[in-house]
Amino acid sequence: MSADGTIGVSHYDVRGVGRATRTLPTNVWLVQLRKHGHRRVGECRLAGPFDFMRAPKATDPFLGDYEGLTLSGSHFAALFAVATDDRRNRSDIVFTLR
Repeated sequence: MSADGTIGVSHYDVRGVGRATRTLPTNVWLVQLRKHGHRRVGECRLAGPFDFMRAPKATDPFLGDYEGLTLSGSHFAALFAVATDDRRNRSDIVFTLR
């Protein structure tokens, strides 16, 4: 929670998916809410779209547990994984400040 009481929540979202396809276009978003979640302050896309179906396979596509969200000064610092199109490197770790 920031000094002014803003709470950040990062999440993967597939809201852009239309009809059924062989891909799963996915974005990573940061939502900012006032303390207790009563009012949304803002929302911004952190990454994407990327095809989640290209993620490394365990049983199903899986990006791992490499997630984090914290504060750096007055900005949220997010760490998360995304799938890539590189067959030799199926995922990357991304760090961004917002």
